[in-house]
Formats: sequence, structure tokens, C-alpha cells
Amino acid sequence: MVAFKLGSNNKLLTVLYVIFLVLIFNAYDGETSNVAYFEAFKPVGNNAKKVAIIGAGVGGASTAYYLSKAFANSSVHLQTTIYERSFHIGGRCRALEIPYGNRTYVVEVGASIFIDVNYHMTNASKEFGFKFRKPPADMRVGIWDGEQFVFEESKWYYVNVLKILWKYGLAPMRVKNMTRDKVRRFLSVYNYPSPFTDIRSLSHALGLGNEPQHTAEHYLKNLNNVYHLYLSHFVEPATRVNYGSNLDDIHALGGFISLAPEGAKGVEGGNYQVMVEFVNRSGATVKLGNAVKKVRKISDYGKTKYEVVGSDEKAEVFDAVVLAAPIQFTNIHFENIKVNHLPEIPYRTLHVTFVIGRLNWKYFKHSSYESLPEYILTTKTSTKFNSIGTSHILPDGNAIIKIFSEKELMDGDLDELFERWSWVYRKVWKAYPQLLPNQTYPPVEIEDGFYYVNSFEPLISAMETEAVSGNNIARLIHERWEKFDIKAKL
Repeated sequence: MVAFKLGSNNKLLTVLYVIFLVLIFNAYDGETSNVAYFEAFKPVGNNAKKVAIIGAGVGGASTAYYLSKAFANSSVHLQTTIYERSFHIGGRCRALEIPYGNRTYVVEVGASIFIDVNYHMTNASKEFGFKFRKPPADMRVGIWDGEQFVFEESKWYYVNVLKILWKYGLAPMRVKNMTRDKVRRFLSVYNYPSPFTDIRSLSHALGLGNEPQHTAEHYLKNLNNVYHLYLSHFVEPATRVNYGSNLDDIHALGGFISLAPEGAKGVEGGNYQVMVEFVNRSGATVKLGNAVKKVRKISDYGKTKYEVVGSDEKAEVFDAVVLAAPIQFTNIHFENIKVNHLPEIPYRTLHVTFVIGRLNWKYFKHSSYESLPEYILTTKTSTKFNSIGTSHILPDGNAIIKIFSEKELMDGDLDELFERWSWVYRKVWKAYPQLLPNQTYPPVEIEDGFYYVNSFEPLISAMETEAVSGNNIARLIHERWEKFDIKAKL
């Protein structure tokens, strides 16, 4: 599959899918092999090339890393500079440390999971020597509609199986099979023979050209006659926790990606560490706290180059620029670069709230605190929050709770939701794009030598797909400069 979602909760998504689908049907056990990667090129000459990468999130960090691998055996001497306006490597991939008692707990604010078949994130984590964390298997899930639980997981395996079969029939199996098919199709991106330059053409080449054209609701309900109650009770809660979207405002591919968390895991201590290692091992010069103010295309003896000016007011000329951030949020002045025609990718505003306390079992119409499910997902009729998940159970009976919502949860809201609470952390951000159907994709290469990592996001937004895009751009640059160097030597 593809890990998916910058800004999701690994436990919520995993438990939803594993409990409600995989309990009944065989899990996908495919492996990603023979992944298209960089082949060693024979040295053909001596020259230097400079690349500027704007943004040190997953896309920018992975681009730097794969560029360093691509040119490891090349005569082209690569010099990479990363500009990052914050003092943080990882972009939307962020961890929060919460001191409590005599220890510190780490929670993921955004970009919580990747999965086994996410080649880049999984293999990089192994190569870098990180330990994986996986969600506990004994946590229960409930689906809340704003008034009551429409489904609650039992601690008994066979009870869950019977409840699902009785209430939803074969709908879980049908959706499971469709999801497996979409995942298999996407996995062929790793064996794609050459770097891609057009996202729509890529989706068609992968056999996924139809899914982004329809809403998940239309695709599943109208085109495939999936039982509406199953869509409402299980598929939509997955899209709500994963992308903050209901089935009528997310494309079908985004819906399937929300249902594919098999083998979900993260890195102990925070997934951002993978990005830090990407950057460290790339050998790039990193300028943290240096926001790019201007990028100007210039001609240098007939060759296209780019002058980059950071907030330090220093100008530097590069042979190529990789923009690894949503262009509308950069506040960069582009000169002689055709960016005005680019389609703007709409992003979803997400409120993430961490609370230390105990949930109010009476609010959820339960008989006791202990009987509450550890993860509460919601249907679209629940307006106060999208999901509530237990990140850590604390020794004193409290818990660290993570809440996703479309609006800010004020103290009064927390008083309703919690029996008691003592600490809160709030963050609001543009967590991920709105995966709307029939979007126009930005070009991968906006101008000659000016690349856009985030052009991939309207198709699928995740840590892994940002790494896929970064790897692809590194291949494009490598292919062009190697061919140019060979041609110049003839």
C-alpha cells in the first residue's frame, strides 16, 4: 500500500481496518521487489552542478538524499543546498514530547504512519537503524454518530466477526478486494521504467486513471453498489480520520488509500528522524531558519539558471531548483517563472488537540470509563470532532488523548468530553490537500530545471508518496545531467 496521510493517527487507522476487515479476510501479503532505483553511471567528465531545495519536509529531505545516491558514482560534482524557513527538519512530520511524571512521552502531531509496502520509508528506516513502533493489538474501536455508538468492537474475536457479517454482509470483503487491487496497481510505480513528468499520465499508466475522477461515494455506492451502511459506518470514518474528508468530498483513490493500513508502523521517537537522516546522509548544506524570499530565472551564457535569495538577503545561483512545499504557502516572489498559471492545490485545515485526562463516559452514554473504546471514530453526523484516540495510558489512570477536529476545541468543549483534564496542547495547520475529484495536477517540472515535489499531492498525499516524488525528481535531474555530460564529451 501506500502510507497515507500526513497528519493521521496510526492507531486509529490501523485498528479500524485490521479489526473490521482483516479479521475476516486474508491480509494482503505482497512484497515490493525489484524497485526501480538508481543505477551506477560511469564517470564521464568533471563538472559541478548546484541544486537548491526549498523545504526540508519529507519531499525536500528525500530529494536531497536520492540526489546524493544518484550522483554517488558520477563525474558530476553535486552541491545541494536546502532552505528551510523553520528551525525544524521534517515539515508536516512532527513529534511532540510530553513530560509527565518521571518520563517523557512522544506523540505524533502529523504524519503518523507508513506501512510495510511503503518501500522508501520502510527501507530507509531499516537502513538508518531505527526501531519500529506498532499500535497495540488490544485497543478497541467504536464508531460514534454524534448521538450513539453505531458499532463497538468487542474484546472477543468471534463476536466481532459475527457482528460484522450480520450487519454488513459481504460489503467488507468487496471493499477489501477493491482496495487490494488499487494497492497492487500503485506498487508498480516503484518499477516505473523512466522518471515521470505528468501526474495524470502516471495515474493512467498505473491503471488508476478512473478513481481520481469520481468521489468515493459515487464510485463505491453508485458504480459498485457497496452497501450504504457499511460505507457510512466504516469507510467514511476512515476518510475522516485520514484526510478530514467525507465520502462526498474525496476522490475514490483517496478513499481506498484510507483503507490500506496493513502493516502500519512508525519510528520510535518520531518519524521526523527519518527526514533528519535523509538530510544528514545527503551531504547537503542546510540553512534552517532561512526562508526563501525570491527565485529569479536568469540566463548564464545561454544556460538557464536560478538566483535564490533567502531571508539572510544572500543571493546564490543554482543550476536547478526543487520546490518542496505547497507553493501558495511559501510567500516567495518568482521572477521570470511561469507560476501564475499553476492550479492551486486546496489544503484541509485540521485542528489537532492533545489532552491529558480521562474521557467522560457519560457523554458517550457508557456505563463506566473502563468500558469506553480506546479509539473513537465518527460518521459525518458527528460535528464536534472527527476522531479521538488514546496515545498513551498513564500510570495514574489518566491518558494522553489525541483529537482531530474541523474546529478548535475550546475549554468548554473539553469540559464536556472529559471527566477531568489537566493539560492541553492545540495546533491548527494545513495538514493535507483536499483530494477532490477531477483536479488539475501541477506539472512536475514547472520550468526548465525548476521542479515541484508537491505536484503529486492531489493524487495521493502521504510521507511515502512525497518520497516517491522526491525520488522521481532526483532521477529526472540525474538523467538530464548525465545525458548532457555524455553528449558534451562526444
